[in-house]
Amino acid sequence: MSHYLDDPAEVAENGTVAGNITKPYLSGTLRDGHPYYRTYAMRLLEKLKRTRKGFFLKTNRGVFHARVGAPVRIDMTDGMTSERAEIVQMELRYKQKEAFVASFFLEEE
Repeated sequence: MSHYLDDPAEVAENGTVAGNITKPYLSGTLRDGHPYYRTYAMRLLEKLKRTRKGFFLKTNRGVFHARVGAPVRIDMTDGMTSERAEIVQMELRYKQKEAFVASFFLEEE
């Protein structure tokens, strides 16, 4: 099953970017009178239309409690702040003769 959704004003301004989202829980079950896949697509389109900032951070501190999808607040030493960002990608590196490195890619919500 496929469901296509667009915003004509946004397409005219920024063009089209197609996204193929496959999730096991997208179904035709009605939610508020509409199939769930349509509700999900509308929410995702609204989220993706918003302009967001992205951050790449690297640290040697052990941040073992961090997880992908977690909301975070950013206060950087140069004064830049973000009240709410989400960890989109993270990588923890352990090497035998080097310091631990944690790297994160964050997107502002």
